[in-house]
Amino acid sequence: PIRQSSPVRPVTQVSLWTQSPMMRAGGPSAGGYRSEPAWRRGSVMVVRQRTEEVPDVACEPFVADPSCLGERYTHMGLNGFLETSPGVLTKLGTSSFAMVLSMKGFTSGCSYWEFVDAVEDEGSEEMVGFRVGVVPRSANIALDVDSDILDNAGYGAWFLHSSQADHVPGKVVGSGDRIGLMLDLTGSCGKLMLFVNGEFAGPTIDGIPKDRPLYPALSTVGRPDVVVALTTPAKFLAPSLRKHAAAEQAYLSSLAQNASASSQVVSKAGLHVALAHVGSTVEMSSHTREKIVLRRGDAVLYVETVVQGSGGCLDWSFDIDDEAILARDPYYTHRELDLGVAGENGHREGLTLKVAYKFVAVGTGV
Repeated sequence: PIRQSSPVRPVTQVSLWTQSPMMRAGGPSAGGYRSEPAWRRGSVMVVRQRTEEVPDVACEPFVADPSCLGERYTHMGLNGFLETSPGVLTKLGTSSFAMVLSMKGFTSGCSYWEFVDAVEDEGSEEMVGFRVGVVPRSANIALDVDSDILDNAGYGAWFLHSSQADHVPGKVVGSGDRIGLMLDLTGSCGKLMLFVNGEFAGPTIDGIPKDRPLYPALSTVGRPDVVVALTTPAKFLAPSLRKHAAAEQAYLSSLAQNASASSQVVSKAGLHVALAHVGSTVEMSSHTREKIVLRRGDAVLYVETVVQGSGGCLDWSFDIDDEAILARDPYYTHRELDLGVAGENGHREGLTLKVAYKFVAVGTGV
């Protein structure tokens, strides 16, 4: 791996010791030194200088585990990933999630790796999503490669590919964009930082347990008529941690300001949406592909499972193409512990939550 040192912080600690004729065995040092004021005349000072440094970042290319590759047929049909050429991972099938892990996992230090968007959409306006992150592994925990990163007790972020990425805010990327992940395991808990083209790309995912090795991972469902592929470059440079920290602080400050401003105007409009629900309710998730015909007064309940601490269950935002047809009910938010995925061994699987958001049809549409 390429190891890249970050700039040294301007923090210096200096210890001052004076030699005294009154030597005391077992004192501050074997030579009989004791702590004295630095300004005392006639003293002989020994200065020890120590600098505090940002952890080194190791650039670790993503090398796919061969056991995660190949064609597989599940009850949903064709699935899997192929390495169609060196360093190019291409999704097979579009009916369910497939996941591929790196051959190398991490237990300490600070590591960085990248994916490059190589999706072929032929200019389609449809967006296709994929998740990147890390998955913990151990000998007594089964791994399901026909599922998502979060389904394997992992941590990650969801990105969207669009041919019009320059015009869409958020975690939206286009062909050739570099998606970078930095895993910092130097503290008591791990944290995962997100980058696009070396720039801040979303809040840090923190609180990651370090009880098992963490393996870089990629998962996606795919989309018909779109070749979902990502390349794994062998050479790249780690971005600036200091720049990322400054951008994240600005982002969080902006969120706090926007939340304060929006809370003052949501009451009247939100009440109108909530009272408009007088019809039936249909439940859906991110895996729903069928068209849903809505009449005025109907409601859509969006239900999804997310992992607490993975960045997916804090503040969700939704883009609605036509709010004259569908509007979110700001007064309805539901969360509950999903006991169906709680692990017998007491690991973090038990912190999986089921969340729900409600949208009300204020007009007729599909």
